[in-house]
Amino acid sequence: MVTTETLKSAEARSDIKRDEVDPVSDAESVERAQGDFARRQEWFAAEPQDRAWASTKERALDEMMGALQARIGGFEFDHVECKTSQCSATVRWSGGDEAHAGGRELAFANAGSCSTHVRSAPGAYPDSGRVSEVQFDCTKERAASVE
Repeated sequence: MVTTETLKSAEARSDIKRDEVDPVSDAESVERAQGDFARRQEWFAAEPQDRAWASTKERALDEMMGALQARIGGFEFDHVECKTSQCSATVRWSGGDEAHAGGRELAFANAGSCSTHVRSAPGAYPDSGRVSEVQFDCTKERAASVE
C-alpha cells in the first residue's frame, strides 16, 4: 500500500530535488517553442504528399476549423494543406484579443488524434489583425492507419 510516508521516502531518495532544478525563463521557453515550430515547418515542407490521405484529412480539418469559427468567431482561415502525416493552415484574427483567446481554443481544438501547434506568424501584418500559423502533427494517427 502506498502511504504518505512511502511517497516522502521516495522523494527524499530522488536524484533531482525540486529546489535544485533550474527554472527555464519565459524567454528561453519561447525560444525553444519557436525552434520546435521551425523544425516542424521544415519537416512539413520536405514531406511528400499522399493525395488520398491528405484530401480526406484536409476535409476533416476544414470542417473542424469551420465549426470553431462558427462557435468563437473573430478569425478567417485559409484552406488546410496536408501532406503525408502533417497539415498546415494560416489563421487571420480580427484583433489581438481574438488572437489570444482564439489561439488557445485552436490549440486545444479536437483535431482527431493529431496534435495541434499554434504560433504567431513572424512579421504578422498589423493592419490585418494578427496572423497565426497552425500545424497539425498526425504522425501517430497515420502510423495507426498503416498498421
